[in-house]
Amino acid sequence: MFSSPTGAVVAVSIAVAFTACFAVACITARSIAKAALTDTSSADRPQILKQLVAVVRALFSFFLRRR
Repeated sequence: MFSSPTGAVVAVSIAVAFTACFAVACITARSIAKAALTDTSSADRPQILKQLVAVVRALFSFFLRRR
């Protein structure tokens, strides 16, 4: 599959880095959502969650546009 051990190391390190970044992003999003929903009424929560999703989408689309 790989022509040299270096190629395997690169592939594994890319996979580990991607997994670590995804985990950090999930943990960060969870903590932001938890902080945003603390001490709010249940009527406000759907709007808060919609705004959080809009922010995440905007950040992701900005990243894709720059590439």
